[in-house]
Amino acid sequence: MNTRIPGAAFTAYGTTRGAEEHQSPSISRSTLSVGHGRSLQDLRDQLPAWERLYTVSGVNNPFVDPLWLMAWAEHYVGENDLDVIFVRSDGRLVGVAPFYRSRARLLGRLGPSRLLLLGSGGRDNLTELTELLVLKQQCRAILKTIVTDITFSADCDWLEFAFAAQHGWLETQWLPMRGQHPRFVALHKGTTASVILELLGTSDGIPLKRNMRRNLRHRNNQLQRQGATIGIERLNRADQMEYGLQILSRLHRARSTMHGVPFHPDMLQVGRARAFLGDAVTSMAAAGRAAIFVLHIDRQPAAVQLVLIANGCYYMALSGLDPTRWHASPLTLLTAAVIDDAHACGANRVNLSTGPNTAKLSWSEHLEYHQEFLLFRRSVLASTRFAAYWQARSFERIWHEYRLQRRLAGP
Repeated sequence: MNTRIPGAAFTAYGTTRGAEEHQSPSISRSTLSVGHGRSLQDLRDQLPAWERLYTVSGVNNPFVDPLWLMAWAEHYVGENDLDVIFVRSDGRLVGVAPFYRSRARLLGRLGPSRLLLLGSGGRDNLTELTELLVLKQQCRAILKTIVTDITFSADCDWLEFAFAAQHGWLETQWLPMRGQHPRFVALHKGTTASVILELLGTSDGIPLKRNMRRNLRHRNNQLQRQGATIGIERLNRADQMEYGLQILSRLHRARSTMHGVPFHPDMLQVGRARAFLGDAVTSMAAAGRAAIFVLHIDRQPAAVQLVLIANGCYYMALSGLDPTRWHASPLTLLTAAVIDDAHACGANRVNLSTGPNTAKLSWSEHLEYHQEFLLFRRSVLASTRFAAYWQARSFERIWHEYRLQRRLAGP
């Protein structure tokens, strides 16, 4: 299949859209070249090569799955706001940086312009991890090409992106210079931790902690003494997703209404989240990269778990439960079933999602880190806008945490 990026997808330095493929600064034309996809059709044209790179890279993050990002772009990004970087080595796609342009809201008004990765920016909370998709064999060279290209050509106040654990750290030497100083100032924005349960080399069984095994036996024995029947339903076909998502939406919302337990907001009530998730999960299920697991107690759904599958990794995404079954620990039982399914299918790991807490750490204490970086333009106006936005954002986060604590305390 011809995977050449159409000429309309490229922007060369100092030219208008529609120019031919160009060479990134400081990178030899014979090694790495850069093109920009600026429309949904450009992204669709690149989808076959993009999916091949996603598979070959072996990345374990389902939120960089091209099908997930395409659905997100279709639901949340304006046609003129896309700026997706495609890096090629001798014609072969080796890196993708899926940026889009966004205007931050500052004190209720449109504020500074930003370049963000698809899935980020607060339009929903369903995309938990963003990162640049690069081939492992040329990881650092590709990352340098992306950072150099976007900071050379970016017309924004600042840009944000994340490196996966295997990407290492951002080198400020990659930033283009203006005189004796870089054009952008680099900041480490934060770190996102995920809880990982490794399954490789565990042919003798799933490596669970002793306390967790005892807890699972206790819960199963308790339900058996009560005469309850337990069943696990695995939905993994595209035509099953709508049925599974209906259960997920209902139990996810029910969980958000519980008091006196760790608060989980209803993320499917935000804007277009439900429609987006339906499109993304259906397309991923058709490709064998998504499934919904339902735990039934006495033939009624008691817990549900959306699982996204990324190159041998089961990612525990959205979940929900029936509050009347809380004391039976249905999500714990369902998590064990998902881990067992991952092990049986030959998966190498289970990602219990971001935000380590007591529940997740009871399964594993192995953490993996994504590093988030922010580059803002070295100018008085951009610096002032960034400082104002950052202060407003900090206040918003503090207020959000305060509301969560009040919600946890109950009425």
